[in-house]
Amino acid sequence: MLLQEPHVHTAEMVIAKFGGQSALARLVGKGQSTVQHWANSGRIPAKWQSQLLLLAREHSIDLSVQDFVGGSAHSHIVQFYDDDSFLIERVARFIGSALESRNGAVVVVTKSHRDRLAECLRRRGFDTASLLREGRYIVLNAAETLSKFMVNGKPDSPRFEATLKDVIERANRTAQSEHPRAAVFGEMVALLWKDGKRQAAIELEQMWNELERTCDFSLLCGYPMSAFSREERGEEFMEVCAHHADVIPAESYSALTEGSERRRSIARLQQRAQALETEIRRSEEQLNFMQSVAGMGSWEMDLDDDSISLSRHAQEMLGLYVAGRLLLPDFLQTVCVAPDRARFTAAVKRARTGRKEFTVQFRVKPNGRIKELSAHGKIIYNFGQPLIVGLLKETTPQ
Repeated sequence: MLLQEPHVHTAEMVIAKFGGQSALARLVGKGQSTVQHWANSGRIPAKWQSQLLLLAREHSIDLSVQDFVGGSAHSHIVQFYDDDSFLIERVARFIGSALESRNGAVVVVTKSHRDRLAECLRRRGFDTASLLREGRYIVLNAAETLSKFMVNGKPDSPRFEATLKDVIERANRTAQSEHPRAAVFGEMVALLWKDGKRQAAIELEQMWNELERTCDFSLLCGYPMSAFSREERGEEFMEVCAHHADVIPAESYSALTEGSERRRSIARLQQRAQALETEIRRSEEQLNFMQSVAGMGSWEMDLDDDSISLSRHAQEMLGLYVAGRLLLPDFLQTVCVAPDRARFTAAVKRARTGRKEFTVQFRVKPNGRIKELSAHGKIIYNFGQPLIVGLLKETTPQ
């Protein structure tokens, strides 16, 4: 009961921020009984936490991931990094602090980072071999651990808890501190992100927050900044941040001293962001003008999630007007004449299996008139993420 009472209060506080049960039910499109169940059970399910955070941002409501875990001492931190060596040093400091406090530690790491982390801890004076034998330092392989609870490409909550909870509790049982609280570092979310399973990574972050309700630990996650290098990843970046109690910037900022140096750095970043936005707008205007004169449109497809973006002139050629990216099935259903959809899909499949050039002829029917188009492209890699970039041209016989 001692564990439950704070979370009942937490659920009610979150609901109150949205104006009560009826108001929140309308926002999420559910009956009031659903929100009432959250209040009565004392918890808001992980699958709803992400949506509530986004809704709060849209409606200027002060809500953070900490509101879902209440007054717990739990700490869920994300470390962004540019270089692996910086990450290893940060993790060693995080794990080493717990070990020095006579707490346990669990690391769920990639094979390439395991030995480097152990060496860094040894340089800090820790006998990792003895700690491993004691069970106070537990090392798990990130890919193997992921495989134990992933079902159809998504993390399964009961399997996740069954896989990780006992491990963390084992580290706490071997701790020598008065109030054991294991330090956990995990790279599973970064692996999912790298594989293009970004929604699965977000769901896993939520499951870590859910596990905190019944297990005492502090968690550090690590994401390479290269995973968010493209402009359209901005919303996803903010969503990752929203699921952590604290965010630590990459080394280019973290290395700065406190005070005026950091403020100058922030001001400089703001100026650069503004200049970049201006340059992007100017480049887009130039590109749209040149495409209009040449009678072509540009397009791009992310082979990780099969999403397509189209330039303004490409959209005009297709008779399609969308604000953001379009998933391949929606593109085919909305744009392509039915007999040509399989041809387009086959061309994507050839590109995905290693063919560098992409070319396909297909027909569209904007405004009731059949038009023939050709799409040409080439596979490039943006920080390891495969993309098809290309041009669209009308080939309708005159």
